[in-house]
Amino acid sequence: MKMKIFLLAYFACVTAQAAADTEYFWFKNVAQCGRAQVTVRSYCEPNQFGYTTNTKCTMQELVIEQPGKSTVRRDLKVLRGEEYLLVKGLSCTSSGGKKYLYLGMDNGGNCEGCESQAIVDLSGRWKRIGARWLAGKVERKHISRDLKAWQQQEGVSLPNTILDSEANDGQ
Repeated sequence: MKMKIFLLAYFACVTAQAAADTEYFWFKNVAQCGRAQVTVRSYCEPNQFGYTTNTKCTMQELVIEQPGKSTVRRDLKVLRGEEYLLVKGLSCTSSGGKKYLYLGMDNGGNCEGCESQAIVDLSGRWKRIGARWLAGKVERKHISRDLKAWQQQEGVSLPNTILDSEANDGQ
């Protein structure tokens, strides 16, 4: 009996240690949108193949760099109800003479309602998150007119295969 208790305690310690030793790394996914370089950085646990899916990510950040402008950084993790949504893909779009990022988001599940979309302009301002509009009336009208075409557009997926060596070296 003592041996059984010892083994259970030992395996509990080993399992807890393995969970504590989980390593997370910053990955980056880069795309162009007009003159802007758009980077989605994801803090994730890699799988055995050295990359990850968003289900193993705990943080995401949007970085927008444009010539002559300050770099914009935005947290991309969006809380919807009790679940967080993470960006899985993006498209560079335009409406009313302005450029936008159309973001495809999900919670990692396979269910109705697991996916959502968001729209961000190149200054980093949220214009729409899911069904909630944050854009002004005129801008909303322009975006709404073009939204269906944006939804059909092929976007850039975020495979999280490129390590962000600058960020990981600082850890």
